[in-house]
Amino acid sequence: MPTLTPPPAPAKPDSAVTECAEVARLAPQFDHSKATSAPDVTRASPSVKGLPLRIGRRLTLTVTIHLAQLSPPAAGDPSPAMRAIAAIATQVCQETIGVDLTDPAETLVAKYGNQDSARKFFVAALASTPATESGELGLPLIASSGTQAPLHVLGYLYAQLPLKDNQHLMEVTIEVSAAHRRRGIGTSLLGVARQIAAAHGRRTLIGWSAHRPVLAGGEPLRPATGVGEIPRDATATFLLRRGFNLEQAEQRSILRLPVPPSVLSGLQAGVPADSDYRVVQWEGATPPALRTHLARLREAMSTDIPSGALEVEKEQWDEERISKWDAMATIGTRRFTTAVEHQPTGDLVAYTEIGQIISNPAHAYQEDTLVVGAHRGHRLGLVCKLANLEFLAREAPAVAAIHTWNAGENDPMLSINRALGFQPGGWEGVWESKL
Repeated sequence: MPTLTPPPAPAKPDSAVTECAEVARLAPQFDHSKATSAPDVTRASPSVKGLPLRIGRRLTLTVTIHLAQLSPPAAGDPSPAMRAIAAIATQVCQETIGVDLTDPAETLVAKYGNQDSARKFFVAALASTPATESGELGLPLIASSGTQAPLHVLGYLYAQLPLKDNQHLMEVTIEVSAAHRRRGIGTSLLGVARQIAAAHGRRTLIGWSAHRPVLAGGEPLRPATGVGEIPRDATATFLLRRGFNLEQAEQRSILRLPVPPSVLSGLQAGVPADSDYRVVQWEGATPPALRTHLARLREAMSTDIPSGALEVEKEQWDEERISKWDAMATIGTRRFTTAVEHQPTGDLVAYTEIGQIISNPAHAYQEDTLVVGAHRGHRLGLVCKLANLEFLAREAPAVAAIHTWNAGENDPMLSINRALGFQPGGWEGVWESKL
């Protein structure tokens, strides 16, 4: 919301290494504010006076921002504050993507409560001061679940600090309600993010920003990789002015379902028969017998995916982490996985995943796709995707659109997606800032 948010030519599609899931579906989006300065928040000062807002020539308003930390969830439904945060995420997603792909408040609460592989913080910017005790960040605590008086939430910060690996970085999402932008709220929340990172010994911030396509005549901004582009819009300007570098651009693509049978049969005809490989499929949690295999694939995914010059390390996966990740990843999502087993060794050597959004069942995410290096050249990436599309059509026929994101330099996977019929829908910027 960390928050970071692409597809597509059939030349050597099986050399396709990876496909990046839109993972942080908590809208990896940043404040569209153009404010260039505002005081950072300190732990001793949870109330921050924002910049003067001039309206016309005579009226000047001063906005005071009150910050509060959301406590880890207890029993009960989402609190009014968490519902307000979910509403802001929905608003931003609809603005930038055109459809709501975000988690509902109930899912946010459940995921916030799962802090096994990452330490997580929600901080809300409020219009008034909550009279509560202070929490770990030195800010007033408000509930993430259960009953509480309604609060006017102007924006929020979501921070995730990996605990199993990549302990040098923190992923951030900052979003501000459209009615309250350009008032220093995003800048204040970013100040809190930097304080959290520094307090936990993290030196790198990573975030994602969703964008519409660059309009004809518009000014594009190219990433450090030199591939792809995002519009130089208010979001990009906000981040550039606050020390973030655009390291990578990911293309967002959409596949409308059903795929014409002629397309599927034509692609299937191009896959050579090979008795060394067989397809394995499951819905939901990974079968216990396959957890070790999937752990190896996820570790490979973390390094094989194109990541430009981002400061990221190989992730550490084992059976236990797979099990716990499955428990969280299936909250609010129906997950369909297709893998390929190399029968002579019994190893899984390729896999792909699709997640149907339970709260918006007409939409799904194309998530990870990986072919292990030693088994490329057999069109296994295409085999996985074709089989998983059939699996999805059989088990979740309500899905009408699949959304995916790919690094602009990931030509093999983009080639497969174009062959399947994915169409470009926009871009996502991947940003990094050093403390």
